Amino acid sequence: MNKLSFSPKGQNLLKEAVVFLTISTFIFVVGFTYSLTQYRIVFFLAGFLTLLGAVWLLTGQKVATPLKPYILIWLVAYFTSVILSIDPRRSLTQMFLMLIGVFLFLLTYDLVSRGWDIDLFLKAFLYVGVIIIIFSLYEAGSWYLRWISNNPGQWFPDITYRLSTGNLMPPFMILTFHSGIPLFIKAKKKTTRFGLAIIMFLAMMVLYLTSSRGGWLGMFFGLMIWGLYFFFTARIFIKTSLQKLMANKFIFIASILIISVVILIGGFLLYKQAVHPTHGSVFSARDGYWGPAIDTFLEHPLFGQGQFTFASSFLRENSTPPMGFHQHAHSLYLNLLGEMGIAGLIAALLFMIAYFRKFRAVFAKSQNKLAMLGIFAFIVSCAVHNVFDAYHTKPAMLWPLAILAGAAIAQPSSQIKTQSKTRPWGVLTLIGFAWLGVWTITPYYQAVDLANRNQWQQAYDTFQQAVQRDPGNALAHQQLALSAAVLVEEGNQNLLSVAIQELETTIQLEPSWALNHANLAVLYFENNEIDEAIRFAQKAVELAPAVPLFTLNSGFLLEQIGENDQAQLAYIKTLDLKPDWSTASFWKETSLRMDTLNRWIKVQPTQTQVNLSEAQEILNANKHFSWAYNGLAKAQLDSGELESARRSLENAGLAYVNTSVDLLETQWIWAEYYAQTGEFKKAIEIGNITIVRFSQYGVYGPGTFGLLQYAPNLFRMSAMALEIVPQMVEMPLSNVWLKRENGLQEWQ
Repeated sequence: MNKLSFSPKGQNLLKEAVVFLTISTFIFVVGFTYSLTQYRIVFFLAGFLTLLGAVWLLTGQKVATPLKPYILIWLVAYFTSVILSIDPRRSLTQMFLMLIGVFLFLLTYDLVSRGWDIDLFLKAFLYVGVIIIIFSLYEAGSWYLRWISNNPGQWFPDITYRLSTGNLMPPFMILTFHSGIPLFIKAKKKTTRFGLAIIMFLAMMVLYLTSSRGGWLGMFFGLMIWGLYFFFTARIFIKTSLQKLMANKFIFIASILIISVVILIGGFLLYKQAVHPTHGSVFSARDGYWGPAIDTFLEHPLFGQGQFTFASSFLRENSTPPMGFHQHAHSLYLNLLGEMGIAGLIAALLFMIAYFRKFRAVFAKSQNKLAMLGIFAFIVSCAVHNVFDAYHTKPAMLWPLAILAGAAIAQPSSQIKTQSKTRPWGVLTLIGFAWLGVWTITPYYQAVDLANRNQWQQAYDTFQQAVQRDPGNALAHQQLALSAAVLVEEGNQNLLSVAIQELETTIQLEPSWALNHANLAVLYFENNEIDEAIRFAQKAVELAPAVPLFTLNSGFLLEQIGENDQAQLAYIKTLDLKPDWSTASFWKETSLRMDTLNRWIKVQPTQTQVNLSEAQEILNANKHFSWAYNGLAKAQLDSGELESARRSLENAGLAYVNTSVDLLETQWIWAEYYAQTGEFKKAIEIGNITIVRFSQYGVYGPGTFGLLQYAPNLFRMSAMALEIVPQMVEMPLSNVWLKRENGLQEWQ
């Protein structure tokens, strides 16, 4: 870089642009799970790594690898855990992302050793933070303007707002804040300082809107680092200022009062945001995550069960659905123990101890202590925050930490006594790993595309290639099984055994997803293997007991073999889980089902239509939830209060949505609203879309077809939209939705 014909200022601007574009690419383009599920993004990542690696190989490594023994210990522990993993294929994907982190750590260390200023990296992350702040505040501002427009004069919303990104946002805002402080202190221009102060204030505002209690706590401890630094470096100034303040009693008392008011208001605002409906209580919020992680560690104490496999532990101990998928234990430390065991913990501790010893040595001699302190405060914030989260599974959060950690311990080459310019040949391993991955997944993604275009025979043939190329990938076997099941339904009965065999292989490789068991159960039943069908149907219910689709199919299979008592119990559980299904025609098809329905109805409380005042009372007690606004809007429509109903529906769109049905209900009531106002064309359009979406059934219920959770969260891959084999018994539309379907004809 220095050999190019640029002025020093031009060189600095070029370096700044290179760092910003590189960091932006790793964060915005390839940094998140749903980015990495796209084939083009994975291909781009391989090419981008090749470019960076090639440049580093050509220019050479300026200084020796730092902390080399400890990095090697970590890599050995990591690789051992991969080999012993319950799913080595999945663990390898996480290892690849970890190796990118090591690459970025070493590359940044080398760049700073060459003379690249640490401030270049702080500025780059600050610019990234500004971009995120702009989009976050735009989202929040749009929401608030919608609230004010719909509720004029009510400046303080009844609904507590939370950014849609939730827990993903705090690390970026914490990093933005800690990056800004050293730049603020060193800035010479008042306008620059003012701009940095605004950015840091907005970062804190966005952090508040995330409603992340772990993020707030992490930020608090990061601020303590700065507080301690300023206390020890400016004690005389602080002492003098306090003496002057206390000398004037009026100003002193006024200051105490102002601080008290600020603390009270701030505490109230934090409390209000902290009790958002997406949160559990402080003491129970992590129960569903920490328990499986501890159990996993106890089962695999030495080397863990393998990286990126916590989701399987979570699925084993939580009914999913209705629970969502979680890639980590919401605690980096418990996640580390569960996935890498004691060996991983020891390797991590050895590296951390060695790292901070080196950090302390470099800090003592550094000419840029403020920048190093900003990085240290960020690391402390992350360490505390990760008691409640585990962001190593999110590359966009893992890689910035690796970059800054490498920058913080680097010394300019002039201060390094022994230098050995070599070629970083290890980069070739990473590049080879990347392109091997691309080659491995290529037929899989081609097959997914064919399946989503309903070209099932071609998809099946291509999935066969994917399985041959990637035999350890449970998802490839599952997708092959699903495509075979579709072809069976279309008449090719020869593929039934293939579908069964491939789902069996899927379950051997990844046994925790209940839907795989439920799909296999109905395929076994189709093949007249009744005992196996019952066994897998019951296993699906065991893994996900709160899914009515699974209990329904279990009951259906039991009914077919004459196990009426057990079938009735399964049917009753289905109705308990999904009372809305009680009016479906399914229950009239056999005497057993009619008897089951009558038995269930007898013990149900009498249902009466909610009147307007009752709906208002329900809303007053549940102002954060869309279903409560739906109920009020429906009652208002029935009472002819059209304008009030419109406002309630607008507020439903601003409130927290519990389930997909709540969202569909809001859409349908909008259709009824437009019908009552005489806008039948709009009513029919919305009504048709809503009914079509309601009938598109996925494992998470109506309207969730194609909203995949399993493939991206367990495998970091996309999958076909179809998840449920066509042989599965699905509940017909209930009377409510049949009446609505008929209502569309009346509107026409």
